[in-house]
Parts: sequence; structure tokens; C-alpha cells
Amino acid sequence: MGSPFTIRLQNQCGLGVLDAALIDKQLRLLPSFPPGSTVCDGSDASENVRIIVSGLAYRCRMTPEGGRHISAFLLPGDACDVSTLYIRSSGHSVVAASRCEAAIIPCRTLMRLVDDHPTIMRAMWILSLLDEAMVREMAFGMGRQNAQGRMARLFCILHARHDQVGVPSTGTSRSPSRKSSSATRWACRPSTRTVP
Repeated sequence: MGSPFTIRLQNQCGLGVLDAALIDKQLRLLPSFPPGSTVCDGSDASENVRIIVSGLAYRCRMTPEGGRHISAFLLPGDACDVSTLYIRSSGHSVVAASRCEAAIIPCRTLMRLVDDHPTIMRAMWILSLLDEAMVREMAFGMGRQNAQGRMARLFCILHARHDQVGVPSTGTSRSPSRKSSSATRWACRPSTRTVP
């Protein structure tokens, strides 16, 4: 069985088994990341593309006021910084929301695979279009709902995405459950009101 990344490329982008094996051979597992640690820093030029193998992470950018703007959640099979193939600095960071494992593939190696194998290039292109569509969907849906609607929509999206990559969604969260950290993570303000 392949990595979550190539499973996603096969399920959603039509990548063949042999091309998936070529990518999987090049992946190198990194030490695990505890919650709150930086998986990749978008301000630094990277020679590698990082891929989430297990756990939950989020893509964010710090605001001038010191706040954090979360633009996407990353599940197993998601590439953190595939833009580094063409743009050396992505402008955002990826932070572990739960304990995460990630793998790397050198940019030069992935570029060679893309150049030598048109089906890999097509799959990577489709992947970038799907990721862009998810960001638009999240921005559109989150901006037009109250906090309860945002939470419900987000949990539905995460559940559906777990199913797409073949990762069982147990309905439980391994991320911290303090109000302030959960509110930041799920794009809501913490409430001091108790719900009956």
C-alpha cells in the first residue's frame, strides 16, 4: 500500500500504480511534530516538499497584530508546500494541530519526475486545482456563517476529506480542547457563555 499522498493522487487525480511507486520510493519520513510545532516555515526557501503522512495540520499566516489567520487544514496525503517547486517562498507556515508525521521529497527529484512522466505532471496539476478549490470553498463558506455553522461546515469538510484519502474518521479529535486554542483553530471567538 502506498503513502497517503500517492493514494490521494491515485483516488482523486488518476495517477497510475507504477507512477505512484516512483513517488513513494523518493519519500523520506521526518521525525514527528508535536501539536503547535512548525512543520514548515513559509518564509524560508525550501529544497523539499513536505507531505502530511498522519495527523492534522493547518496552513496559516501571522497578522501584523500578532494573530493567526488559518487558510486551510491539512490531512494525511496533503502537500504542505508544493508551490516551492516554482516559488521558493510560499508566504505561509504549516503548524501541527495534533501530533503529525510528515515526509519530504526533494524539489529537484519531484521536478525530474514531473518532467519525465506526463501522468505525474497531470496528477500534480489536478492536485493543485483541487487544493485551490478547497481554499475557495472554505473562504466562501466560512465567511457567510455564524460560529455554529462554521464549526458544522468545517467538521463535515474534514470528515469528507478523510474519506477521500482512505483515512478513517473516528469522530474524535486529538487536538487540544481548550476554548481559546480551539476557537483559534476553528476560526471562531472563544465564548464565555455556557450552553445548557
